Amino acid sequence: MKDKSKTRLCLVSTSLQLGGLERAMSNLANYYASIGLEVIYVLHYKKNHFYELDPTIKVIEPDFDKETSSKLSYYFRLIPYLRNSIKESKADVVLSFGDYHNPLVLLSATGLSIPIYISDRSSPHKKIHPAYNFFRKMLYRKSQGFIAQTSVAARVKRKMLGEDFNIKVIPNAVKDVKLYPEIQREKSILVVGRHYKVKGIDRAIEAFYRSNNEGWKLRIAGSNGPESEKLYSLVKELQLEDKVEFLGQVLDMDRLYAKSSIFLLTSRSEGMPNALCEAMASGLACISYDIIAGPSDLINNDENGILVEDGDIDQLVVEIDRLISDEKKRGELMSKAKAIRVNQSLVSIAEKYLFFIYNIK
Repeated sequence: MKDKSKTRLCLVSTSLQLGGLERAMSNLANYYASIGLEVIYVLHYKKNHFYELDPTIKVIEPDFDKETSSKLSYYFRLIPYLRNSIKESKADVVLSFGDYHNPLVLLSATGLSIPIYISDRSSPHKKIHPAYNFFRKMLYRKSQGFIAQTSVAARVKRKMLGEDFNIKVIPNAVKDVKLYPEIQREKSILVVGRHYKVKGIDRAIEAFYRSNNEGWKLRIAGSNGPESEKLYSLVKELQLEDKVEFLGQVLDMDRLYAKSSIFLLTSRSEGMPNALCEAMASGLACISYDIIAGPSDLINNDENGILVEDGDIDQLVVEIDRLISDEKKRGELMSKAKAIRVNQSLVSIAEKYLFFIYNIK
């Protein structure tokens, strides 16, 4: 068993911008620094930092910008940059996150005697070009192990890499969502996600429109994106301007969770839905489409949340109406959802990573 005080861990992430992958990796980094591990944090992109890291963490980022380089020249510079960064970290283990970035990390580290563990963060059934998928299959076998966020993701990777490949299911940690018992919950339904088609915000708007929403509001937290204009137009078309609020990027999500009553996840695809984890940890009554991966690992239907067959808007509306009208049922779901605070605490999840990659308890 390895001594934590003598551990040098290299974490490789896309950036420190706002995002689920970035949040998961930065949370792990800060925890490991807090317990005395020496952490080196290597970034793929030189971009503004949204997440703050412990000052003891050494951050390495490229001195070249993807936006000002051609795609070919960028990757020609990125691979030696990653190789040099990993080599100079003198880490005893590398942990890399990112479906499109893990192969680059493995390729760049060819010949280096540093074990590399990887984790994809998108839906396990995300459509990827066959040539790139072949590239992933060959390179992923060079890793020492794969961390899957869900049981579905693990099954998909075993099919790709073989039943004997070293795969461990470790869900995302739930950040320490602050509870505000003094804040009164409002008649509001919350959706969280950037304005991308995959987040299915249009599906939430349509379901809300069809529900018995008298006196209720739909609040959408998340930055603009390719779908913004379509979403704004949909709200106008359905004459919901006085009932739907676009909040943009919200810095204090904990307070927003605290004053909401129902949470909707209507994504078309997720790797592991961080927002659903946080909503449950905050004590929200959650309704989620049962998409391929994620929600069914978190929700026991009608116990700590509600699952609806993916795309069944009629049933989604039924469940929204049920929770709007049944305050007692909302309370039952809220109470049981908060168990995730213990089951998927940052300490619990971060220690599972250490045990998997280091055999540290």
